[in-house]
This record gives sequence, C-alpha cells and structure tokens, in this order.
Amino acid sequence: MTVVLLPVSILLGAHYQAAVTLKFKPPVGATYRYAMTGDMNMVMSGGPKGAGGAGLGGPMKMGFSSDISMKVLDRKNGISTIESKTGAPKFTAPEGSPFAAMMKQGMDKAGNKGQTGRAEVDEQFHLRSGSFGGGKAMGGDNSQMFQYLYYPSHPLHVGDTWQSKLDLGKMMAGMGGAAGSAMGGMKIRGVFPLQFKLTGIDHVGGTTIARIALSADGTMTVNVSGTDMPMKMKIEGHYQVDAGSGMTRACDFSSSTNGNIMGIKTLQKTNYKLTPK
Repeated sequence: MTVVLLPVSILLGAHYQAAVTLKFKPPVGATYRYAMTGDMNMVMSGGPKGAGGAGLGGPMKMGFSSDISMKVLDRKNGISTIESKTGAPKFTAPEGSPFAAMMKQGMDKAGNKGQTGRAEVDEQFHLRSGSFGGGKAMGGDNSQMFQYLYYPSHPLHVGDTWQSKLDLGKMMAGMGGAAGSAMGGMKIRGVFPLQFKLTGIDHVGGTTIARIALSADGTMTVNVSGTDMPMKMKIEGHYQVDAGSGMTRACDFSSSTNGNIMGIKTLQKTNYKLTPK
C-alpha cells in the first residue's frame, strides 16, 4: 500500500486562512496624500419659529472637501512621529439654506484655513501625544487624525473581532479652537465603544491589503450654554490598510445622530470618505 503525504495547506483546504499582524510602522520620510470628501444632512423639527428658527423644519444639506497629507518624520522605539496637513476646507450648501449662512459664519470666525498637526503614534495606532489646529490632542486614545483605528497585538484571521474606544471630549479638545468656533461653542463628551472586524485579506500588486469594518453605537452629551443634552450616535466604517506599513490606504464612514437640543428634535446623517491621491 502506498501512502501519499499531502501538504498541510491542502489537507486544511478552505479552512486554511493566512493571518496578518497589523502594526503602524510606515517608512520614515514617506508622505501619504488623500482627498477627503463628505456630506451632511440634518432635519430639525419643533422649537421656536421666526428669527433663529426659520427654516428649521426642512432639511439642511452641506457638502465638504479638503486635501490631507501625512508625512512620517521619525520613528524611535516603535513610536512614529507624523506631521498632518489639512488644506483649507471647501463647503457647499444650497443657496439660502440655514447651513449656507451658519457654516460661512462659523468658518469665517475660525479663519477658514487649513490646519497642521503633529502626533506621536505607537505601533497599535494609539496616539501618545500631539497637537492639531493649535490645541492639544488626546493621549492614550485614538485621534481624529487616524480615523479611530486601533490594531491589536496578536495575529488576525478573517472574521476575527477586537475592541477599542473613542473619547469624543478628548477628540474635540485635540481639534483646537477652530472646531469650537465652527460649532458655535458647543462642547461634546462621551466615550464610544468601537468594534472592529477583519473582513478580508487581499493581495494587490505585491501589497497585502487588510479590510476592516468598524461599528459603534452609543450616547454622547452635547452642552450648549451650560445645558447638557444626550444624543444617540451610530457609526459604521470600512478601511483598506496596507498590512506591511499599517497605513490607511482608504476609508469611508457613515454616522447618524439624533436627539433633542433645547426643544428641537434633530436628526443628522454624515458620510465621509478618504481616498488616496
């Protein structure tokens, strides 16, 4: 009787899956450029009418876009120093809509200019220190500069899940005074649990691409003129990550927020996309 020994990979067949261990370690000197585009739709109902309440019963729409570049300045002991530059944002809104006037006023007050930031990021995508737009960025959590992403230290197979968190209060503080001016001085706080899932591993032109899905569902508190108002928020996102460097190649997000602000029922939906240039 002849015994044929088959390779393990053949014996495992469809059950065999490659694993990736994701680490943020982009090459020093590399620059990554992206185009950011998005849109926001808001519907408000109730509240005062007349001055200050005109048009709140109808939908308010806005589009936005900006260029973003990230340059890797240095890396020591597994921590990368990243310089991020965001171009002057461009906003579009239907003529005569409430958003057209609100955003122009907010951005004029903020200077309507781009922002430069610097961050120190470890291999798991945790922001150790940094600044953005003149304000301190959060430490020990994820940053708006890095799309809320976090890498576990263990190998991942397709279908694996892991968790992190997003501190909205620290994120807004890290965005500096421009964000507060554009938002009319509102303050936001809340800690969101983030759920990640590795949905696929692709090989494109010699590069291994990890596909990651994000979901989050929680409650944040918006403070306006000293009054706290809870709002529910959901986020869904998708990433394409270069598994070799840990750098995001592209990502997209959608979020929905609903609540009651000073007697005004608010539903806001936002879409956001980052694509390489």
